[in-house]
Amino acid sequence: MAKMGYRVHTKGQRTRPPFAKTWFTTGRILKRTRDATRQAMRIVKVEMADALKKVVSKAYPPPSRPGRSPHKRTGNLQESIRVTYNERDQTLNVNMQGYGFYLESGTRRMDRRPFVEPVIHKQRAKWEDRIRNLQRKFYGS
Repeated sequence: MAKMGYRVHTKGQRTRPPFAKTWFTTGRILKRTRDATRQAMRIVKVEMADALKKVVSKAYPPPSRPGRSPHKRTGNLQESIRVTYNERDQTLNVNMQGYGFYLESGTRRMDRRPFVEPVIHKQRAKWEDRIRNLQRKFYGS
């Protein structure tokens, strides 16, 4: 009679089913992989925020031209840029102050001054390689 994944032998000793060792090993591997990914994403998250803040660090006079990244007036936009890591989706999300969206996408009276999209497109391959290398480093292989 089987009970809770164990087999009971005639002598009354319980033994683990043959798949139990594989299952526990797989669980440890998945945990190590998740931990390595989490550590790698934390490092790349900081690098991504720094790269985005650097783009809007150019001083204001003269004003930025449409199609170019915005120039820094007060520094509020630069300070409000946050990159967060969503563990469930394994994504990095860029958050910023309200008017950052209007600068990025433009309005009917103001042309776009994108600064997030160009940086992400330019640096994406580099960050993906960096994440992959950091995962290998933190995983230990």
